[in-house]
Amino acid sequence: MTDNLFNVCVTGDGIGNVQPQEAEEASLVNSTEINREINRDNRVEVESNGIDNEHIADSDGSGPADSGQFGQFGRPETVQVLPANDESDFLQCRQVSSMLRSSPKVVIESLFHDGMWYKGGICFLFGDTGIGKTTLATQIGRDLGYLMPDDYVGYIDFENDDNEFVLRYQKEDGGVIEFPPNFLRFNPNWANASRYLKLSESGKSAYFETYLKQEVKKAVEKTKDLVDYFIVDNVSMLIPDGENTQKATEFMIWLKQLKASYGNQKSFMVLAHTPKVNKYALLDANQMAGSKSFHKYTNTLIGMKRVPDYPEYMYLGELKNRVKEESQEVVVYKRVKDDVLGLHFEELGSCMESQVPNFICSLSDESHLKPVLSLTAPDRQKALDDKIASMLNDNLTEEEIVAALNLKSRSRVRTVKMHMKKQSLQLFPKIG
Repeated sequence: MTDNLFNVCVTGDGIGNVQPQEAEEASLVNSTEINREINRDNRVEVESNGIDNEHIADSDGSGPADSGQFGQFGRPETVQVLPANDESDFLQCRQVSSMLRSSPKVVIESLFHDGMWYKGGICFLFGDTGIGKTTLATQIGRDLGYLMPDDYVGYIDFENDDNEFVLRYQKEDGGVIEFPPNFLRFNPNWANASRYLKLSESGKSAYFETYLKQEVKKAVEKTKDLVDYFIVDNVSMLIPDGENTQKATEFMIWLKQLKASYGNQKSFMVLAHTPKVNKYALLDANQMAGSKSFHKYTNTLIGMKRVPDYPEYMYLGELKNRVKEESQEVVVYKRVKDDVLGLHFEELGSCMESQVPNFICSLSDESHLKPVLSLTAPDRQKALDDKIASMLNDNLTEEEIVAALNLKSRSRVRTVKMHMKKQSLQLFPKIG
């Protein structure tokens, strides 16, 4: 008997090869071996020698005699019992057909924007520093609190201290923005971590990482009967060396284990950063900082990107979803602050990613002041050149053009100066 990792005791190997039975159990065959191969149309091709074909089951599992002994594809049903699973085993073996019949109906409950984050799932939201990930994540948590008043949302905030958080949601008259009572915020007491911080400074950062994970697990355990949805801001605090594939994989195993220990009923959204990338590049899963293990093992992945040359606008793209097909369009938002919701993002609509700037221009009351951009360099440069030339014809100064077009990079300012020089040469051509 060979040593196999998995020993599945099923008669019939699932591909169509039927194993010979003992003489007393194989009353349908003589002493000849039978081999059946099943094609894609579930037809059975039988090679037999000296066998009465009337005793062979049809491809639909029915036969003229003893049809109850054969399954759907003309091979015997399971006659041996699978070995019992030990609860201590990591890999649990179950018969697929039995599992499907016994499992309750699975209904995907969306937590954010048509299943970008769904109940019981792990979601990663990544974007550049300062783009507004914390603002959006807080908004998601607050909306969940209002939509699900019987459930609690926990925001584990490693990014902002209390003063920074208050400033976001403080009114000009000194009042504060209202939040639902079931929205909880976990903020660190760094004084309690001083011993572990010293260890980290001495080069033993693993101790500090372990300490933070233990504290997160403790917070989940203390609120296990209350909080079902957790938002973790930011993954770089829990695993500073996210580029390390082994550490990233270990973190994802830890997070999956944490979720599974509560019957997979807890949902996690984890925020992550983006390394410096070309601002005109289209969203891609590989833009998320850290190892590929993060987005390889997550359930859903959302990319957040600033719209080039429109700093108050951003958009979200769905880059991975295990339960549905990813949307081909991105969702466009504008960052605003008022005395009703405080700092938040207002959803404007959706469009293809390459058409985001044009989509914004079609909505903006000030579209005549902004170049109609695309995410391809030649079109972008031509649109900018045309707009500058038009403004020069209207006798606008260099400062007015730079301000109107919101030009900040030196190369863009040089473009304006180049156009002004070109215009001056046209007005006053060189003599000789």
